[in-house]
Amino acid sequence: MKKQNFQDALNSLIGFNISIISDDKTVHNGVVLDVKSDFIVIQMNPDKQCYFNLNQVYALSKNTKEFQAQMLDHEPTQKQSFTELINELKGHWVTVNRENNLSFDGFLSTVTNNYIVLLNKDKQLYVQLSNILYIFKGMDNKESSENNQQENKDEETENKQSDADQVKESDSVLKEDTEVNSKGEEPVEQKQEQDIITFDKEEPA
Repeated sequence: MKKQNFQDALNSLIGFNISIISDDKTVHNGVVLDVKSDFIVIQMNPDKQCYFNLNQVYALSKNTKEFQAQMLDHEPTQKQSFTELINELKGHWVTVNRENNLSFDGFLSTVTNNYIVLLNKDKQLYVQLSNILYIFKGMDNKESSENNQQENKDEETENKQSDADQVKESDSVLKEDTEVNSKGEEPVEQKQEQDIITFDKEEPA
């Protein structure tokens, strides 16, 4: 009887919920979509299809009470190795995760046989392929939400500052108008009194 290798054993898990335990004992849960020579494709949530580097996987576990595999729609990759997969993601925004849930995201600009380069704003990040636990296309939803919240917060602060400046400017203009009016014209009662005095001083014809 031919013995199964690790990849054959993982193929039997396609469609099942599993828990992936990394070398640092972190646990990641998801459904197995595909198994390749040195990486495994996991659907961690509806928007997160992740590619796990099997060289960083310590163990996998499956619930023995689950017998029916799930049929999930996904876009399969024809790449057979983790390095080939990384090259397929070149030119896209990706997120990479390594031990202790430490993650980085950026535009995947360069791929070599042992490291990749991510571009994010004014930073260039060099990550060794051997240290990547998993990678997926796009940004983590949580990080994206936090960034949007921060951007909205900054925009609200700017709007409040702008409103405050407008109120301050309006008060300044009103104050100037008041000063000009108080200096430029004499009160009506005072003018009438002066006219009366002048009239009384005229001598009779």
